[in-house]
Amino acid sequence: MAKQSSLADAAEIYGVLAGGLAEWGFTLNLGPVVDVDVNPRNPIIGRLGRSYSRDPDRVAAYGGAFVEAHRKHGVLTALKHFPGHGSSRRDSHKGAVDVSRSWSEKELEPFRKLIVEDRADIIMTAHVINRKLQGKGERGPVSLSKGVLSRVLRENLGFGGVIMSDDLQMDAIRRNHSLKDAIVKAVAAGTDIILFANDKRPDPNIPAKVADILLEASAKDPELAQKIAAAHDRIVALKARIGSVPKVALASSGDLEAWLSEIAPDPDRCTLEYVQ
Repeated sequence: MAKQSSLADAAEIYGVLAGGLAEWGFTLNLGPVVDVDVNPRNPIIGRLGRSYSRDPDRVAAYGGAFVEAHRKHGVLTALKHFPGHGSSRRDSHKGAVDVSRSWSEKELEPFRKLIVEDRADIIMTAHVINRKLQGKGERGPVSLSKGVLSRVLRENLGFGGVIMSDDLQMDAIRRNHSLKDAIVKAVAAGTDIILFANDKRPDPNIPAKVADILLEASAKDPELAQKIAAAHDRIVALKARIGSVPKVALASSGDLEAWLSEIAPDPDRCTLEYVQ
């Protein structure tokens, strides 16, 4: 888009896209991609033309135009893939990806700038290992890292909005973590919405399984229960901006258990409507 269209033209195109989504009843678009095009041969970003530019400022400008166009139509957006997938040599859909040697601070700049400009509704995390940001001895990807999500995204970048995982059924996760391990670690790390595409191996019981795992884990871990309650509050606050849900107070662990038990086992109940 950045190579083919001016910023003004891009904003107009995004407005048409957002208008169509709103007309069809969607309230969230899982974009824009704000990865910097560090490695043009990257199989999941560069080669597919998913990055706006090698210039972080240009990426932020076009990403911001995407966000604003959608906001005008009441559609939320998700910046992805934090803290940057643009330098990778592998595809996290197919297995573990380590960007520790290729990643640089400039990949944070689009996220930093859009957060400062209040253009970050949701930030989606990447299933990449990044030892430049992760603590010593910390295993697994950034998407399951409490240190990165809490210290870098929340504290250093000052993001107080909703954090969403990338698909937890991607092979970078599935091949290295059990379903329970991935869910509990993602939530413990500070993820507010855990995403399941449920496409390659469809399982209609995924909502119930996730609910059961969280109910069991939160009953044993008060800190995890607090994180779930805090995630609920952030999601409700975000959805209130589009007038889609009444606020529900979760004053105690009993309230939390009742809320999860009520809504999570029902596959027809979704946290947010979205397109990929």
